[in-house]
Amino acid sequence: MNATRPPGKIDAGDYSRLDYWYRLFRTVIAGAIVTVLAWIVVQRILPIVVLLIASFVIAYLLIPVVNRLEHGGLPRVLAILAVYLIVFGLIALDVLNTRTCCD
Repeated sequence: MNATRPPGKIDAGDYSRLDYWYRLFRTVIAGAIVTVLAWIVVQRILPIVVLLIASFVIAYLLIPVVNRLEHGGLPRVLAILAVYLIVFGLIALDVLNTRTCCD
């Protein structure tokens, strides 16, 4: 017998298809929201991470200089202070040189 559905009636098969599409839609929307939130967090944290990485690289590069000064007889604290003074002095000279050449 070929029974037709009355108008307005939905059988169980239609609900399973709707449920699939509804779950897919919720997953896509949730993924988009999580992606946007993650991007916002990364944009706010990125400058801090860049500064941390730069400071680690600078410290890593200056360790041999401090060790050489220490082996030369200078206490480690004074060797570190000497390296800091040299680095900041070079930066200051560069800044002063840039200001005088470009004015």
